[in-house]
Amino acid sequence: MRLYIAVLLLFATPIGRAADDEITRRSLRGLKGVAVLVESLKPEVEANGLTRVAIQTDVELKLRQTGIPVLDLGNANAVLDVAVSVITHLDTLWPYVIEVQLLQDAALVRDPSIVAPFARSWHVTVFGYVGKDGIRGRRDDVKDQVDQFINAYLAANPKK
Repeated sequence: MRLYIAVLLLFATPIGRAADDEITRRSLRGLKGVAVLVESLKPEVEANGLTRVAIQTDVELKLRQTGIPVLDLGNANAVLDVAVSVITHLDTLWPYVIEVQLLQDAALVRDPSIVAPFARSWHVTVFGYVGKDGIRGRRDDVKDQVDQFINAYLAANPKK
């Protein structure tokens, strides 16, 4: 029982990993804006208060408030992709993963005429566990990850 409680406490706080460093931030330099794509959520997740529409609105609002242009998905060569994956078949705790990544067209060094569409150039990931009644609160975790992107973008594109 003590081991079970220790494991729960360990994962009660979200744990993250990131590719947010000097190299990945360079890939944000000169970016004129991003489209936002929020991946679909499971019906059980939406039924418990975490909706794709709310996340889309949150992300676009945060970007606009900091001056990052939000582009139409069809006209953008850079996409801020937001995915919230939740395992919902467990009774007590739902494991989740939140990933925010920038996908953009990238040319190969060995042959710049070859363009890899929507290559991942920057990302952050957070994972943890939450009771289904607390899944709505993961919306704040998404906002925190988007803040990390905004900070990286602003560091790579300082205002003149």
